[in-house]
Amino acid sequence: PQLLAQHTEAIDAPGAHLRASRDIAWPVDLDAGWTAPIPNMPAYLKVARVLFARALVRARTGDPGAWEDLHAASMLDRSLHGRAELIPQVLGLQIARMLNAVAWKLPVPAPAWLAEDHAIDRRRLLLQGVQADSWAFWRHAPGETKPFPKAYVRASVANLVEHQRASALEVSRVTACSYDGSAYGDE
Repeated sequence: PQLLAQHTEAIDAPGAHLRASRDIAWPVDLDAGWTAPIPNMPAYLKVARVLFARALVRARTGDPGAWEDLHAASMLDRSLHGRAELIPQVLGLQIARMLNAVAWKLPVPAPAWLAEDHAIDRRRLLLQGVQADSWAFWRHAPGETKPFPKAYVRASVANLVEHQRASALEVSRVTACSYDGSAYGDE
C-alpha cells in the first residue's frame, strides 16, 4: 500500500489514458513474419497487476476509485483485441481472469462497463490468434536449413499447423466456464 501511495501520479496517468479509451496501439504486420512489431507483453502484465493491486487497496479503504483502476485494466486488455497473434490474446484472457477475480472483491453495484467486458467473445479472439499464428508458421517457415532438408522442414510445419487446427476445433467446442487441464492432457 505504501509503494502504491508513493507512486500515485505514475499510476494515475496511464489509468486515465486507458479509461479515456485511447488504446495503446502497435502496428500489426503479419507479412513481416518473425520481425513484426509486437507489444511488450511483460509490461502489459505489470501495468495490469499494479492497477489490480491498487484497486484492492482502494476497495479495502472504501475509496470509490477502485472501480476506476479496474476499468483502466479492462481497457488495457481491450487494446490487445485488435492484435491478430495468439500471444496477445492469451495475455488478454489472463488479464480478464484477474479482472474478474478482483471485481468479486469490490463493492457493489458493479459499473456498466463490467457487463460489456463480460460480453466479449474471448473464444473467438483465441481462435483468431491460432489462425493467424498458423498462417504465419506456414507462410514464414524456413526453406532448407542445415542439417534439415526443405521437405523435412515443410512436413514439420504442416504437422504443427495441423495440431493448431485440431486445438482450435477443441477450443471452439468448449462451453464450460473453466478449463479442465487433466481432460486436455488425456489425449
